[in-house]
Amino acid sequence: YHTSMGEFRERGTIARKEGEFLSYGFGKCSSGCLVNLRHVRKIRKDTVWVADEAIPVSRSHQKTLYAELMRYLGGEQ
Repeated sequence: YHTSMGEFRERGTIARKEGEFLSYGFGKCSSGCLVNLRHVRKIRKDTVWVADEAIPVSRSHQKTLYAELMRYLGGEQ
């Protein structure tokens, strides 16, 4: 996990924790990456910026991530 307090490691798969994180305002960028929607600064076709870090968004997750971000920004989370 990359956080404002540093990086943390945990054994296991992201799929195991995914449901929990998605219910707390995270969005899925790819099969191995979730981002906290609160910290998204910019989004383009295939890239999302969290703070100053550009994170690629896989083609298969683009529509869902954009919809989740719009829902979050609209206050539905």
